[in-house]
Amino acid sequence: MLSRLLNCAVLVCALVSSANAASNPVPFIGAPLAPASRAPGGAAFVLKVTGTGFVLGSSVQWNGSALATSYVSGQILTAKVTASLTATPGAVRISVLSPAPGDGLSNAVPFEVTPVTPSVFLFGSAPATPDLTGSLVARDFNGDGKPDIIAAVGASIAVLLGNGDGTFVVRSFPTTAQSVGTLVAGDFNGDGKLDLAFSDSAHNLLHTLLGNGDGTFTEKSTTVVGLHPAGTAVGDFNGDGNLDVAVVNQGARSVSILLGKGDGTFNRKPTVMVGRHPGNLTVADVNGDGRLDLAVVNNADNTLSILLGQGDGTFKLASSPATGTSPYGVTASDFNGDGKIDLAVTNLCGDAASCQNPGYASISILSGAGDGTFTTQSVVLTAFSHPKAIAAADFNGDGKADLVVTGLGESRGLVLIGNGRGGFAQPVTSGPGQTGEYVVLGDFNQDGRLDFALNNLAAVQGGQYVVVEEQVPVAFYPEVLTFPAQSVGTTSAPKTMRFENVGVSTIHITKTEVGSYFAGTNDCPATLAAGASCNFTITFTPGFVGLTGGGVLVDDDAAGSQQFGYLVGRGK
Repeated sequence: MLSRLLNCAVLVCALVSSANAASNPVPFIGAPLAPASRAPGGAAFVLKVTGTGFVLGSSVQWNGSALATSYVSGQILTAKVTASLTATPGAVRISVLSPAPGDGLSNAVPFEVTPVTPSVFLFGSAPATPDLTGSLVARDFNGDGKPDIIAAVGASIAVLLGNGDGTFVVRSFPTTAQSVGTLVAGDFNGDGKLDLAFSDSAHNLLHTLLGNGDGTFTEKSTTVVGLHPAGTAVGDFNGDGNLDVAVVNQGARSVSILLGKGDGTFNRKPTVMVGRHPGNLTVADVNGDGRLDLAVVNNADNTLSILLGQGDGTFKLASSPATGTSPYGVTASDFNGDGKIDLAVTNLCGDAASCQNPGYASISILSGAGDGTFTTQSVVLTAFSHPKAIAAADFNGDGKADLVVTGLGESRGLVLIGNGRGGFAQPVTSGPGQTGEYVVLGDFNQDGRLDFALNNLAAVQGGQYVVVEEQVPVAFYPEVLTFPAQSVGTTSAPKTMRFENVGVSTIHITKTEVGSYFAGTNDCPATLAAGASCNFTITFTPGFVGLTGGGVLVDDDAAGSQQFGYLVGRGK
């Protein structure tokens, strides 16, 4: 059988094989890569890939090309990456291909070849779609190596074919649904072309559209699910080599498990009961047994339902960890670096009282014990009205999981840089955009850094999605320079802040300035080559008792045109 050379659904493909399986399971990469990134120009190294459904003969794929791979176990593969592959910056797609029978391809996980930066810089663009947009999915649907986006648009889908520079060609395709719900992608009929599935809340159906490999689709089938289907996810839940679908039934407090037949149609398994008003879900192996599990958000119960996969397409409720008030979105990664899957959940309110004041909404970080149980490790206040969509990725190239969040009524996205211990820095904001309830990831301008796209339900004239691209060509080290307490009217000892061009092109500096109660000099040239740096020598002379802030300003022709390093001091 022809290898499934395109992609399965993001974050949702796979399972361990069973003795009676006719085909090898579809593999699934379910934990951060080790390492998760690499600076350009480094030496050869060994990449560790962790997930489920790996078998003897499985190979790690680097942008679709096989690496020399060693099988360690059904959950671990290692692969040799030569120095030539990381000589220049780029965002690489890492996946796992299983051998026949089955020859399934896993979800694609990004590996960044990029300089490490302390933070990120974000800017946005907003190409128009035919109408107001809902759910999004981002993959390469026409096989040209450039990420595309498909958006739900009423009863149609908008296909935005990426040009690789952050721009898109937009096409519209009608469906038989009354409204297109949550979209997912995967190769449901094994022909090597990406297909689509989506929930239809009006008719309590799952629709399947088979991809033609060129960004067009043909509607294949509909399958009855429960009352008011909402969140949808994909994985090989019974290990037979065919992709399956899990659909959350909001009105029935249940999850429908639809087992793929390998031709784009599905058989229904018994539904699994969860909490009140369930909505979104994520797929991961949370107990390390090589079987895919589900984490379902219960909005009315302020909990998650952790459903452990049994390997045959059935699930059992293992635990119901508490979240904040009115949880909405959930994503999985290893946020504290212990090798176990953790969860991050957006809460529409910080607590019951703060629902009256949505400025106190939050994100709950739930640390996994590796057995399907979770405890709240930290709560991040977002100062963000009604956070909804959430996704995990490494945005600054330091090998640690970060978060991107968007929400109802907001005109921006938030990126929170992870410290690898379960904590996060102050959010970096971006715009434009409105009312984002969905977010997807991809390197849409192919500059080697991950970008994200969010939908926009509040456009006045025609719907839009917003692509927010990350560009970090320059950085300050440290990002915040802090001075010890200093007597008012006296000048501190000098401290140094480094300004570095961490991009791949020369930048031109036109102006530098040090403001407030701080003063300084620098050795920055008018032209700063890629990889070069210069230094600011700064002193602090407080004018009053108490905390004061200032900054170092650099005008240049890098993205954003104006760079700012933070200065903090206290007068005594």
